[in-house]
Amino acid sequence: TRGATRLAFTLPSPARVRADVFTVQGRRVATLCDEELSAGAHWLTWSPERGGAAAPGSGVYLYRIESEGHVLSGKFVLLR
Repeated sequence: TRGATRLAFTLPSPARVRADVFTVQGRRVATLCDEELSAGAHWLTWSPERGGAAAPGSGVYLYRIESEGHVLSGKFVLLR
């Protein structure tokens, strides 16, 4: 999908996972996951096209993947 971003992570054991995408100003623009996942490798995809007319434009975005005391965060650039 054009403009889609794929985030990969691995869980050592089953856990509840919450993954969000934010603007650099801290506004949440998407929740990619909020559920129990099995142990192993996982991929989450954010496709802003699904957001309709209010879909975010090009820019820098932050992600946060949280699971039972562990946090994975980073940033990426969305080009549209």
